[in-house]
Amino acid sequence: MPRVYAKRKMADVGATELSDSEAESSKPSSSKKKYPTRSASSARKAVAAAPAKKVAQVPRKQAPPPKKNVKVEVPKKEDKPATTITTSVKKSILKIPKGMIDLDSSDESSDEMSLESTITPTVQFTPSATPFNPFQHAMTMFPTSFGSAHGYSNWDPRASSDWDKVEPTAMCKKRMQHDLANSLSEEEVLKIYVHPNEEDITKLTALVIGPSETPYEGGFFLFYVRVPPEYPLKPPRVVNLTTGDNTVQFGPNLYDSGKVCLSILGTWTGPSWSAAMTLSVTLTSIQSLMSVGAMRNEPGDEDTPMNSPRLIAYDRSVRYKTIRVAILDNLDRALHNDQTTFPEKFRQAMFQSFLRTCDNLMSVCVVEHEQRTAHLAEKVNKLSEKKTEWTMDEDEDEDSDMSDTDDYDEDDDDYGYDGSGDGGRDWMALKGKLEEMKQRVRAELGLSA
Repeated sequence: MPRVYAKRKMADVGATELSDSEAESSKPSSSKKKYPTRSASSARKAVAAAPAKKVAQVPRKQAPPPKKNVKVEVPKKEDKPATTITTSVKKSILKIPKGMIDLDSSDESSDEMSLESTITPTVQFTPSATPFNPFQHAMTMFPTSFGSAHGYSNWDPRASSDWDKVEPTAMCKKRMQHDLANSLSEEEVLKIYVHPNEEDITKLTALVIGPSETPYEGGFFLFYVRVPPEYPLKPPRVVNLTTGDNTVQFGPNLYDSGKVCLSILGTWTGPSWSAAMTLSVTLTSIQSLMSVGAMRNEPGDEDTPMNSPRLIAYDRSVRYKTIRVAILDNLDRALHNDQTTFPEKFRQAMFQSFLRTCDNLMSVCVVEHEQRTAHLAEKVNKLSEKKTEWTMDEDEDEDSDMSDTDDYDEDDDDYGYDGSGDGGRDWMALKGKLEEMKQRVRAELGLSA
């Protein structure tokens, strides 16, 4: 190749390379920052020149030395004779469903409410020279296991001196306000009327009217009720004041002494008292004892058939006593304006109830008289068949009266005549007294005859 052509060729190549570099410079620069690079030898020199880093060494934890057995001698306390030991219960908390008691509470979302009261009873034990009495101890621990025959009346609210020494708690007062408000609103429905003591909210009297279609129908039963200072943590005490001066027992649960045998009161076996129970629950439970076949509440008679002659005779006896004592006697006292026993509210309730049931009660007396007459006539016929010949003296013949057949029925379980204070159960005489009482009550209310 000629020398001139070679120079021209090299010039063309250079121009091409120049144009390429100019093209590169015309392109937009990249956003990434380009760092200057260095050779491997320079990098090694930089590492060798840098000072070496020191690594801190953490000392290893040493195990603690084993503990030595050290004996600690505790000085013995000198035995001193006990003089007085005082125990106090600072707080008692009761949780009940919300809405049971109307208390001011900021926690509206809670389903339960806590009633907290401060109770500080003091129990003192002093050394005594009197020997230990196991019977007295049993009466203290299990007071409901013994009856009034032993001289104890822990069930009687009239003999509650132990409650007089303790001030009712705030919880007790609040709960009684709640219970009384509910009981007053249900009086006409349940036929249970309450009259609280104006000076002491823990005391009240209650009038329970016997349910219809039972031997207790229309009866006016007066009760005296008192709640303990710790109410409702403990049950109230109740006494029946309608006993005919402690001569009449209205069934197995209502004694002539006034004692009310009911498990929630602690006077009988069965379900015990619960703090969720109210005054209304107590009184309705007592009213439920006034039922047909009340004799089945007696131990040993639970399975007695309802058509048993003994059970029918028992109900007949209760019905007669109810009319004679719980209705006629109590109405007579109410008509004499005995305000201490029968407040005006009780009197009006008794008068209105009696006028509603009087006619039915008189019809019952007529039916009972007819049944008794037929029963006695049947007994006379049976005796006549057994004895066709009577060997009596003339004096005995003159004194004997076959129409008076009560002597033959003193132990008559079929009819239930017991010959004890009921005057042979003269139902027609009882009917006459009911008619007379009806006129007196109507006159008291200003009604025409």
